[in-house]
Amino acid sequence: MRRTAVLLVILMLTAVPTSMSKGFWLAENPSQMRTGAGTDCSNQTHSGGAFYADGSAGNDSWAGTQECPTASIQAAIDLASQNDTVIVREGVYHEVVTLDEQGMSLKATDEERVVLDGSRSVTGDLGGSWSVHDSSSTEGVVWKANLSQDAWQLFVDYEEEMPARWPNANFSDGTAMNDDEYWAHGSVDVGDYETNSTATCNDGMVKYQSGSKYYCLNYLNGELEDDNASYPGHGGLIDSGVNATGAIAVLNIGSFRTWSRNVTSHNTSNGSFTFDDVPSDEWKYKHHMYFLTQKLELLDVPGEWFFDHESSANTVYYMPRDGGDPNDLDIRMKTQPYAILCSDDDGVVVEGFDYFATTFSLDDCDGAQIRNSTLLYPSTSKRSLGHAGEDMDNRFVSRVDDCIGCLVDRCDFLYTDGAAFEAHGGASSSQNNTINNSYFYYIDWSGSDQKSLMTTIMMDGTANRFTNNTMHKTGTSATIRIGDAPQIMFNEIFDTAYIQSDGTVVQMMQAEQEGATVAYNWIHDVPKYGIRMDGPFGGTNSGRNASVHHNVLWNANGAIVSKGDYHNVSNNTVLLGSDDDRNHIIVLYDSTGGNENSTIMSNVADSISGHRTNSNDSSPIPDNNTTIGNNWNGYDEQNANESVFGMLVSPDTSDFRPVFGSEIDQMGAGAYSSTQNASVPADPSSFDPSTYYWLPGIKRNTSSPYQQTSFDLPCPSGYYRSSAGGSCLASPAGQQVPLWGSDSPTECVTGTWQNQTGQSSCMDAEAGNYVGTNGSTAQNPCTTGTWQNQTGQSSCTNASAGHYVNTNGSTIQTPCGLGTWQNQTGQTVCMDAEAGNYVDVNGSVSQIPCSQGTWNNMTGQAACTNASAGYYVDTNGSAAQTPCGLGTWNNMTGQATCTNASAGYYVDVNGSTTQTPCGAGTYNPSNGSNSSADCGDVPAGNYSIPGSASPIPCSIGTWQNQTGQSGCMNASVGYYVDTNGSTSEIPCGLGTWNNLTGQAACTNASAGHYVDTNGSTTQTPCDVGTWNNLTGQSSCFPASPGYYVDTNGSTTQTPCDAGTYNPNSSSNSSTDCLITPAGNYSGAGAASPTQCSPGTWQNQSGQSICIDANPGHYSSGYGNTNETPCGLGTWTDQTGQTACTPASPGYYVDTNGSATQTPCGLGTYNPNSGSSDSADCVQASPGYYVDQEGQSSQTPCSAGSYNNITGSTTSSDCIDAQPGYYVAYPGSTSQSPCQLGEFQPSPGQSSCIDADPGNYVDSLTSTSQTACSPGSYQPAYAQTECHTANAGYYVEAAGSASQTPCDPGTFNTFTGSVASSDCLEAEPGYFAANSGSTSQVACSPGSFQPDSGASSCIYATPGHFVDQAAATSEQSCQLGEYQPITARQGCITAEIGYYVDSIGSSSQTKCLPGKFNPDEGATTVDACIDAEPGFHVPTTTSGAGSQTPCSAGTYQAAYGMTECTEAERGYFVDTTEAISPTPCGAGTYQPSTGQVSCLQAGDGHYVAGTGQSDHTPCPVGTYQPNVGSTICEDADPGYFVGEEGSTIQTGCQSGTYQPGQAEESCISAEPGYFVTGTKATEKTPCSPGTWQNQTGMTTCNDAEPGFHAPNSGAAEQTPCPSGTYQSEFGSIECESAQPGYVVGLDGMAVSSPCPTGTYQSAGGQTSCTEASPGYYVDSLGSIEQIPCQPGTWQDLVGKSGCQDAQPGYYADTEASIEQSICLEGTYQPEAGQSTCIAAPTGYFVESPGSSVLTKCPSGQHQPVEGSTSCVDKPIDPALIGGGVAAVVILLIVSVVGFRTYKRKQEAEFEAMMSEDAEGGDLSDEGDEDSAEVEDLEPVDYGSMTVAQLKELLHERDLTVGGVKTELVARLEEDDIQLAKFKERLGHVEVAADVEEDEDDDDLLEDLELEDDEDDLLEDLELEDDEDEIQLDVPETTEEVAEAPVVAEAPVVAEAPVEASEEISEEEFEEFDEEEFEEFDEEIEGAPAEAAAPVETAVPVEAAVPVEAAVPVEPSEEISEDEFEEFDEELSEDEFDEFEDFDED
Repeated sequence: MRRTAVLLVILMLTAVPTSMSKGFWLAENPSQMRTGAGTDCSNQTHSGGAFYADGSAGNDSWAGTQECPTASIQAAIDLASQNDTVIVREGVYHEVVTLDEQGMSLKATDEERVVLDGSRSVTGDLGGSWSVHDSSSTEGVVWKANLSQDAWQLFVDYEEEMPARWPNANFSDGTAMNDDEYWAHGSVDVGDYETNSTATCNDGMVKYQSGSKYYCLNYLNGELEDDNASYPGHGGLIDSGVNATGAIAVLNIGSFRTWSRNVTSHNTSNGSFTFDDVPSDEWKYKHHMYFLTQKLELLDVPGEWFFDHESSANTVYYMPRDGGDPNDLDIRMKTQPYAILCSDDDGVVVEGFDYFATTFSLDDCDGAQIRNSTLLYPSTSKRSLGHAGEDMDNRFVSRVDDCIGCLVDRCDFLYTDGAAFEAHGGASSSQNNTINNSYFYYIDWSGSDQKSLMTTIMMDGTANRFTNNTMHKTGTSATIRIGDAPQIMFNEIFDTAYIQSDGTVVQMMQAEQEGATVAYNWIHDVPKYGIRMDGPFGGTNSGRNASVHHNVLWNANGAIVSKGDYHNVSNNTVLLGSDDDRNHIIVLYDSTGGNENSTIMSNVADSISGHRTNSNDSSPIPDNNTTIGNNWNGYDEQNANESVFGMLVSPDTSDFRPVFGSEIDQMGAGAYSSTQNASVPADPSSFDPSTYYWLPGIKRNTSSPYQQTSFDLPCPSGYYRSSAGGSCLASPAGQQVPLWGSDSPTECVTGTWQNQTGQSSCMDAEAGNYVGTNGSTAQNPCTTGTWQNQTGQSSCTNASAGHYVNTNGSTIQTPCGLGTWQNQTGQTVCMDAEAGNYVDVNGSVSQIPCSQGTWNNMTGQAACTNASAGYYVDTNGSAAQTPCGLGTWNNMTGQATCTNASAGYYVDVNGSTTQTPCGAGTYNPSNGSNSSADCGDVPAGNYSIPGSASPIPCSIGTWQNQTGQSGCMNASVGYYVDTNGSTSEIPCGLGTWNNLTGQAACTNASAGHYVDTNGSTTQTPCDVGTWNNLTGQSSCFPASPGYYVDTNGSTTQTPCDAGTYNPNSSSNSSTDCLITPAGNYSGAGAASPTQCSPGTWQNQSGQSICIDANPGHYSSGYGNTNETPCGLGTWTDQTGQTACTPASPGYYVDTNGSATQTPCGLGTYNPNSGSSDSADCVQASPGYYVDQEGQSSQTPCSAGSYNNITGSTTSSDCIDAQPGYYVAYPGSTSQSPCQLGEFQPSPGQSSCIDADPGNYVDSLTSTSQTACSPGSYQPAYAQTECHTANAGYYVEAAGSASQTPCDPGTFNTFTGSVASSDCLEAEPGYFAANSGSTSQVACSPGSFQPDSGASSCIYATPGHFVDQAAATSEQSCQLGEYQPITARQGCITAEIGYYVDSIGSSSQTKCLPGKFNPDEGATTVDACIDAEPGFHVPTTTSGAGSQTPCSAGTYQAAYGMTECTEAERGYFVDTTEAISPTPCGAGTYQPSTGQVSCLQAGDGHYVAGTGQSDHTPCPVGTYQPNVGSTICEDADPGYFVGEEGSTIQTGCQSGTYQPGQAEESCISAEPGYFVTGTKATEKTPCSPGTWQNQTGMTTCNDAEPGFHAPNSGAAEQTPCPSGTYQSEFGSIECESAQPGYVVGLDGMAVSSPCPTGTYQSAGGQTSCTEASPGYYVDSLGSIEQIPCQPGTWQDLVGKSGCQDAQPGYYADTEASIEQSICLEGTYQPEAGQSTCIAAPTGYFVESPGSSVLTKCPSGQHQPVEGSTSCVDKPIDPALIGGGVAAVVILLIVSVVGFRTYKRKQEAEFEAMMSEDAEGGDLSDEGDEDSAEVEDLEPVDYGSMTVAQLKELLHERDLTVGGVKTELVARLEEDDIQLAKFKERLGHVEVAADVEEDEDDDDLLEDLELEDDEDDLLEDLELEDDEDEIQLDVPETTEEVAEAPVVAEAPVVAEAPVEASEEISEEEFEEFDEEEFEEFDEEIEGAPAEAAAPVETAVPVEAAVPVEAAVPVEPSEEISEDEFEEFDEELSEDEFDEFEDFDED
């Protein structure tokens, strides 16, 4: 965008190629070889001449010759010496070049582009890689990259991007130069106001002194407050949310000065921030603007960037435009300030280079030259490196320091942030430097930190020149300031000074003005001053002696400012001012002087004044007719209705000459004269800008600045002037001249053409055509196979892949249709899609394999078939679909996979289109389930619905303590549930209650109520004396002091009545309120009385208020019981006062207790307060009076009156001033007389009247004015005399305020004239143009006047002339002459090609088209001659002086023709002046018209006949290698030609073949075949053991391991089937797996050994057999299983070893699948045994499975081996009860133990189930006694539903969770254990066989139980404590010891009973119900011996604790539920047995 604008401007203003396209900047060093052929550069030496550098072909070790250049520029310079030349070849150079020799020249090769590049690629050169930093912004993504070095300017595609800033602005849309809308503004302009030195500013404002004035401002230097207003580009700083702290602020707070400063703090509330002070003498108090930058927070829009100078990683951040990835962009950064350096070496020349992001710096290099260069982004600020307040003398800008006579010529400076150019140094070290013929654009967009005034061009020193330059679009305040005595000439400057609040284009301060010349410049369209001579007025400080002349300025805001003296401001033209009110030419002066001696002459402007904005009437410039005069000023009265614009020839087309004879023409005023010629003189040395029309700006030719002669008026577009002074020439055919003022035509570029001459543009080639060469006069049609849909193209486009073109001149390509495709370009046919593929779009470049989810077995298809629902296709190109497996499903078509059954569902059939939900109360968290058994119960606190993937927590207000539920229970009354998933409900807390169910919260107790218990369903009202106004309380509040509560349930307390109080709390009656004492009061609810406040009192008790003090009285303290009267001098008329008021001024009080004050009388006043006497009243002074009582002051007599007495009581005592007098001030005692120039006719006036214009007053105390007499006048007020009428004027009437000018056409030479008759008429030949003329003026040549009294002359009319002054008539032009313009002094001779055949003609007549005239001054039409055959005279805007021969390629057979005919297509003309064309011969053609030869048929083409306009491409299958052919050749077998127009046949490549002739393609070898070589005519099949599944292959593949290929021509390899394998490549068969090995999958390369635990006895198998129970396999690759040996066993399959029988168990056979338990009476202490050991005598083993013996206790014995108990003596019957109780206790503990046993068995079962991978039937397990188990009816649990199974498990008190298989297994295991339990009941032995004693017939009798011991069970009571079981036994007659009974032995007395050995847990678990039954039976018939005898001496006490440690595990308590289960089971058979036992 903006780059395009720059290029257009450059191209328009220059005549040299200065293209700046992006492609140029991107071009790196070319790679072509440029060294000398065959040169040995390693040995070459430099023998003289220039040195050369070539970045692409050189080497720094070479000699630097043209053949052997160096690679770097610096290397070549280092080889060179003084005055040598270094020439650089084309390329981009990244180096800093130092010139270190005098007179050295560094030049770019002519016509080659050499770029000095100061930038580096972020990702290439600087090692960066872009990554995302922040993607949260809606504007775009911020990326970052770490760099290898500092960088301070960023470019994308070689265009600069804006550093992050606020407010945002951009380069591309111009906002960067718009400070009004895209900079922020300070509030100092809003809040400031002028004040004085003593006044105080408003709050928040500070005082500031500027000179003698004071201002109140919002802030001072070092602080800025944002005005927070909204602008088109931004809102306020507060609204932005930006934190400015740490940023750099660019601050325009010095009017024409701008600084950058670090922001040190920021107040976000008022939008102010602080910064480091700027120089105090340059800070200005108004017009503040700023922007913030250099902070990452500010990067908020695309295109912005930020460099973190504080980061050690040198991190740069960037937000790309259009959201792109910056890694894909060409992003570069500036890293190098300078490319050219020179220090102290004079006479160096640097020429022809282009600079990118870098520039030059010359220091003390006198006479140095920088020439013919383009500098793009040469300089920028260092703010991005964190530099704020840059050193003004060391900025990175283009510069020459301390140079004398340096030259910058023909250079372009484009896009800078900083000055375009600076020259530093003193007057002696920096002088005579020149910038010439250069172009400046877009200079300094921030304008900060520049030296002195902000300038675009800044030079120190003296006598510097700025000439022939063009400059526009700049930011800084001063455009040009180039030192003392500057010479600024022939420049065009416009569109400048945008970003500061003051400024000018040309700035000259006082010292710079001496000897300055500013001339021949155009300055226009600028918002600031144009040319300003600046500095203070008066004395030696004034600037002087500057010359400003012959400049044209328009649309400037104050064009020329002359401040100072002795200046020359002459012949300047100013027009069309800006919108502001500044005058055009400002000649400043004030009371100190200014321009008294300046020359201000012959200027032309609409407004010339002595002030910036005042008119000439109020601030007129002096008109002394010597040095100030002859200016045309639009302010002059006679010019009121005229303007400069209207008096110029054509300002819109830059012709600023005055209209001939206009007023300014006659005055000779302005920058141009009407007689200036637009052509160049014959002798350029005689050039004079006053004679020839001059043009400013760049002029790119060889003339020096002061020999420039090319000032011709520009030729129009389509025409050009090749030399100075020459005529305008028409552009030839094939060329164009787009711009006016061009000096050469340009060729039409490729893609355009032009067949006409004199054209301003070329025509684009039409669509379907192209133009491939520059300068073309015709377009060419696109050939077949190509097309072009764009205009203006240089070539045609091959038909794209997927398309074809079969006609010539096509504008479109045709896409391949559906089902067809084409992958080649330039084709005419498309190919069908193959089977298994499809093409579904037009224009396809490839066929598409059917994607996953689709299949197709047809060819040429546009689509594939979707897989059906319940099926899938998971490979591309498939021909079949596969059903979904178990656990998966699919209800959609076209799927590549099936969906796993969702969690909460299962799929138990193949090919399913649906999934089945789990039932309510169950869930399934897994995907892919294939059975309903995968659905498990939900846990407590949850429920589920059908299809649940997870339990659903009970919602608040509900709960559930059961598993497997489909719903939850509501919370009870008084309870709540406030969380989801609860397994319990919560009682309402204190202060809350609830009488509803299902609540998530409880209700707060109401006000007046409370709840003080948990779980409450009601609330309680508060008692009397308490109350409560809050809800949710657990108690009530006591009544407060001052209150009482006398009702229940109160929500309020009652206040004590007013006048009473109550200091106590919890009162419940109004009687608790007490009476308030005197001096106090109390309101309602008072806890204590309140003292009366000051101003009040109270002498009663029980009062609710106090009494206000009465008028005349007061009360001053607290608790008053009376009031006090006011004293003398005081009073009060108010009640309730704490003090009395002093008497007011003007009053007094002379009594006590007064409610009023007494006023002072008339004529007196009292200024004091507190007076107590009338004597304090004072009399009125002279000049004053008092006319009212009670006054504090006296009244002055008004202005205009006075008074000299005292004590006046009325205004009538004041006396009016007399006429002729006045009284100016109030309170006067006398009157004053009127002065000279004043009068006063009336009395009583405060001032005198100024004499009116036309009058005067010449005496004191005058009462009237005197009128001026005729012949005199007075324009002013208050004058003492009148003026005499000037010459050229008269005054007819008395009292005139003005003089009357003589009318135009008349004049007057005398003064004091009194009549119009004194004005004389101008004579014939003369005129008086203006009113008030003092003389007549002779008509100038070119004009005449035949009458007298004329105010102007008559211009000579066209066809006439006047050749002398004061003429009274005009003369006619003769034959052969003419004059088209008015006011001419002679006639013009008719030019060649024209004639004039009448006298007085205003024009010449052009010869008709086709005719010409070679002679000047022709007087007849017969002078025009017809063009001959072979010639023509073209139609032009000018007459022809000759005929033009037809050029080669054209002909003409007729006479008098205006153009030649182009040779038709197929023809040519190879000579000039031809009269006919020649046809092209056979083998040649010509596609264009107007050609000089024919073209040979191209290779790949032919032409059969003659006169052909095109050659024909060889069709596919044929070719032609030669040019000029008439036929094509067929392709041979093994070859093909696939494209039209081929020049060669192509051999079939490897993998393809072709048996035929003239074919367009080769055939790819089919799958199963191959072709090894090229140019083959047949294919070869794959041999057995190999295969090939691809087409077009050159070899076959060996069958891979795991595969084989049994047949030849195989298109695929066959996988070895499972059970077989193949480990070799290239096999034709597979091998079977050996015994002990298996192959489980198809396509395996090896067999796998069976793992341990498995074996395989056969070969060729796919799986191994698991070792059976009782067997094991302990090695890999086994062919058989091994049986477990005796002493070991194995109950599981697939094991690698057997288990040893545990102690207490044995295994007595091989292959045992279980271990057998040692029976009672036997034991086994070791593991791995095959038998058990019988208990020896004296010992017993009571329980089965024992590993230890128990020794008979003392008093017992056992004579038999294998016994289960010992035998003792008969026992005391009294102990039987204790024994029975012990047995009952043992029974209870045994039942509990059995439950524990069941739980342990269940856990072991579940563990076993989880280990059993094969799921064996455990119901078969058991011991040898299983056969004796009572036959049970088998139950088919598998046929039951899950719900039935769970109900059955619940009845058995078994776990109900799990899937169906687990439920069935759990029931079956329970059946097995129950069977074992019942079987064991038949084999329980009590202790030993007990023989009945004949003497002991009745055991119960022997026990001798008392009567109340008949029912032992009734005496057995179970307490709540689960840790103990106590027996209540009646007392006996004998002493009983407390003996604990421990469950580890049946009954163990603490002492003296001996404890038996412990019974192990396993032994106890074997005790069961059947054993108890046998024990019961034996008790019935046994003698009085207990199983565990207890000594008689120790009876059992009633409360005997039984420890529950065994058989319950030590850490497990017996729960209440277990006792309940025990109780429930006793309700059946067991309970009956207990009843039988009781009866016994």
